[in-house]
Formats: sequence, C-alpha cells, structure tokens
Amino acid sequence: MNEHEKDHMFVECATFADDIKDKGLNDQSPWHFIDQPFFDEGYNTTVYPEQFNVTWSIDYMHKNLKAEKKNEDTGVTWALGDAFNMRLLIHYVGDMHQPLHTVSRFTKDFPHGDMGGNLFMLEEKEGVNELHALWDSTIYEYDQDLQQPLNETAWNTLGEISEKLRTEHKVDFFDDLDAPESEWASEGYKLAINTVYDSIEQNTLPSDEYVERAQKAVHIQLAKGGYRLANLLIDIFNKKSEDVPISEPIDELI
Repeated sequence: MNEHEKDHMFVECATFADDIKDKGLNDQSPWHFIDQPFFDEGYNTTVYPEQFNVTWSIDYMHKNLKAEKKNEDTGVTWALGDAFNMRLLIHYVGDMHQPLHTVSRFTKDFPHGDMGGNLFMLEEKEGVNELHALWDSTIYEYDQDLQQPLNETAWNTLGEISEKLRTEHKVDFFDDLDAPESEWASEGYKLAINTVYDSIEQNTLPSDEYVERAQKAVHIQLAKGGYRLANLLIDIFNKKSEDVPISEPIDELI
C-alpha cells in the first residue's frame, strides 16, 4: 500500500502526510500549518483563526498515541490507528519547525496573505521560485530528491546530514526543548518576521548574506525539531531514552 517505505520505515514514513494528499486524504492539509498573520508595510485587516492547524494536530496526535487503549483490540486494531497517527506526528513536528508553516504575510499586494511564502515569488534558481520552496529546500542546501524507499546512498546521505546537525548543535545548545507544543508556533513566527522576510525582495534572488544567515537558522531549526520529536516519542512510550531500543517503535507502530 505504501511503496515509499521498506528498510528504514521510521525515517521513510516522514513524507507520508504529504504523500497522501493526492490519494484522497487532502482533508488533513490544514493540519500542516498555522497562518498566524504578519501585517507588513502598514497593512492591516481582520483575520479569523483556523479551527484546525499544526498546533492542534501535534497535540491531537500526541494525546491519541499516549491514550490508554481501553476497549478490546479486535477487528480494527489499535496498531492501525497508532501507525497512522505516528506518521502524521513525525511529519507535523517537522513542518512546525519550518517557520513559513507558522505565518502568513499580509500586505496591500497580499490582502488575503501570502500562504506562508508560497505567493512570495523569487527569481528561479535550482528549481526554486518562491519563498516557501526556498526554505523547504532548505535554502538551496538540502534540495536533492532522495530515492524512495531509501537506497544505501540516500540513507547514508541522511545520516551524514543528521550527524552534521547534531554535531553543530548538541542538545545542551538549546534551553527551550521542553517548551510546550503550544509555544512552538510563536517561535516560528518570530523567526519568520526577523529572518525569513527580512532583507529579501520579491522577484529577485536572495543575497549571499541572506542565504548564509538563513542556512544557520535552518540548521538550528532542524536540530531542534529532531530533539523535540525525540522527546515526544520518549513521552509517548513513557521510557527514558537509554531504555528505548531503536527497533521498538518501528516494530510496534510503524
């Protein structure tokens, strides 16, 4: 049913929430972001909050995965729901730490918002032509499409990236890893205003200075998101990290 997962399912399943959008499950698309309004260039308007967003979805998946399994595990098993929710949680935590998933910029040119930078057009480079895609790329650095399921080369590439990020920013670099999920979107919003939208103009290429500054911010966000996901998983399984074998959540839930 899912040909993108094989030998490294816990990592490969990270794209599941995007993969299912065009397979009849696009209803969960709003769960990937929260459009906190950024009013820029003196523009102001009324914006109504979404009922469902990435803050809600992370909390919802987290609580469901922790919930006591009270009713009998027959027919449709708890493992099915847990596997689905785990895949979504992994993806949404990553989305939350991409700052353009936490903001929409409102100006005279974008009276209904720029959809998290998706409408903020840039001069095309390496297939990137708008601000959201630039930060997804991330800032031209990790924009290669890895084969799915992951072959040995792709798996090693991800391992090297992970090691680099964890070496640059060890756990003790951060003092806010325990911040509740309800505060994560505010962090992304501040980063968007102070870094993402700062010193960049539409229909141009970002400057070398912008790219360098943005890449540093991305490295921090990637490491922070990974550590926070690890903390959520430890909380879900109610065990200390040193007591959780790497294979356990894969065998039981994925």
